[in-house]
Amino acid sequence: MFVHVILADEVGLDEEVLPNDLKVLLDLDDDLETGVDYADLGLGVDLLIDLPNRQAIRYSGGTGAESLNDIGLHVSPTYSSTEFELAFHRESTEIDGPSIRVMWYDGATGEGFPNGGAFHAVSEALSPWQPQGLERPAETLNRVAFWNMNNRMDQSGAQASMERILQALDPDIIGFSEVSDESPGFVAGLLNQWLPLENDASWNVIKDDYDLMVASKGAILEGFDEVYRQFPVLVEGHPGWGVPLLITSSHLKCCGGSSSEAQRQSEADEYMAFLRDAIAGDGDGPNLAANTPIIYG
Repeated sequence: MFVHVILADEVGLDEEVLPNDLKVLLDLDDDLETGVDYADLGLGVDLLIDLPNRQAIRYSGGTGAESLNDIGLHVSPTYSSTEFELAFHRESTEIDGPSIRVMWYDGATGEGFPNGGAFHAVSEALSPWQPQGLERPAETLNRVAFWNMNNRMDQSGAQASMERILQALDPDIIGFSEVSDESPGFVAGLLNQWLPLENDASWNVIKDDYDLMVASKGAILEGFDEVYRQFPVLVEGHPGWGVPLLITSSHLKCCGGSSSEAQRQSEADEYMAFLRDAIAGDGDGPNLAANTPIIYG
C-alpha cells in the first residue's frame, strides 16, 4: 500500500534533524470498535507509526513497539522534503481486510487529517507492471553510481549480484563505501572483468585511508583523503567541459541519537569548508575552475 503526502513545511520525516511529531494512524479493519480511539479522533487505530522515533505500536494483535522494518515500511525520499511516499508491505503491516482507513496526525497541534481517516478499499488486483528502462538517454555525458558494498566485494556469493547490477547500470564513475577490506587493484580487477573497456584499457580506482573508493573509466587526477569520512576526487571530465569533475564518495556517521546527529553535522560542515576553499582557491586543497561539476553521494 502506498501513501502520498504533501506537507507545508520541510521535515526529515523519520528522523529528528528537522523536528516533527508526525504519526500515521491505521485502522486496519475499518472498524471503530477495534483498536483504540487515539486522541479522540473517531478512528479505531490498530497500528500507530511514530515517524520521528522510527517505531510502530500495535493496539490490536500485538504488544509493544516494532521497528519500521518490522512492519515493512519504506519512505522516499530518505532525506528532508515537503513531499513523501510511504510504502507499506501489506503482509508485514497486516493489511488484509477489505478496507482500511488512514489518518495523518500531527502531535504538535493535535490535528488529524482527513477527518475520520481516508477510506481505502484493499484489492488483490495487480496494476500492470511497467518496466523502466535503464538505458542512458542520448544526451547523457557521464553516468555516476554510488554503492555501499557492506564489505562484501570479496564474497563470491555477492559478486554475481554486483556484476549483474553494474552491467545493467553501466556507470562511468562509481563511488564505493564500506570497502575497507579491499584494495584498489582488487576492485579494478573486478570492474575490468564485469565492465571491460575498449582496447584493453583498465578502470582507474583510488582509495582513501579507510573505506571509501572512487572508480572511473577516465583518468583520476587527484584525491583528497583529509576530509573525514568523505573522499573528494578529481576525475577526468567530459571533453566538452574543459574542466575535471569533482566527485565525493561519503560514508557519514550512521544511526540515530543526538551524538550521531552532531557527528554527522560536524562531518558535513567539514566537507562544506573544504568545498568553499576549493571554489575560492584557498587552503591546500584543489583550486576548482569555474563551472567545475560537483557530485556528492
